Amino acid sequence: MMQYPLPQDMRPLKLPRPGPFSEGLELYLPLDSHALRGDKALDLSGNERHAEVAGADTVPGALGEALGFNGSSDYLDTGYMFTIGAAEEWTFLLRVKAAPGASGVFMGVGRAWNGYWNRLQLNFNTGARVYVRDDSYALIANFTGSLNIADGAWHAVALIVSPLNDEVLLNVDGKQDGSASASFSSLTTGTNKLNYGCLYNNGGRSDYAGCMLDEPRIHSRRLTPGEIRDYSIGLVRG
Repeated sequence: MMQYPLPQDMRPLKLPRPGPFSEGLELYLPLDSHALRGDKALDLSGNERHAEVAGADTVPGALGEALGFNGSSDYLDTGYMFTIGAAEEWTFLLRVKAAPGASGVFMGVGRAWNGYWNRLQLNFNTGARVYVRDDSYALIANFTGSLNIADGAWHAVALIVSPLNDEVLLNVDGKQDGSASASFSSLTTGTNKLNYGCLYNNGGRSDYAGCMLDEPRIHSRRLTPGEIRDYSIGLVRG
């Protein structure tokens, strides 16, 4: 059984079970009340990347409880800085619920340097809009999925970012909902931290989204269609 150290006031907690779906697990935030400690959302990946909750309230979730964002100042700061290398594929998973007409970024990070900038972003545009620029400033993806995710219902969103195969894939509720292909170098956030509920870009926040968020996960590998389907229908927790 895997053992992960946590500060004493962050026990007892259910940690991920060993198995295929725990492979490459970089971040897992259940966002249930039992996994919140003050302004901290506990990371149960075993990597102790506990996130900062700013203003967001606990609300009924897709599975258990979730966080609700007001669209003007609330956010969830993972503190997570990463590089998706040229030979890598990563998968970003989350569940989101928003009212019709919702706008703003519900997952985003970017940086700027020497006149260049990059971006990894999901925002509302009726469907999920995907916007990705790599470390060479190349536009890799700028498309909107066809499935309406701003309809007052919960939706499972999976984003595969693959420099290895020069592609970005969007999956909503277990079904592919868009893709883009372009020569893809790498994507490095530097000192910029992935945020949910807004865009964190070059040290500042903007484009806040009014929505609810549940069960965000990040894997440093490409999940299989079966794994994404299992997440979408709620078979995977932990």
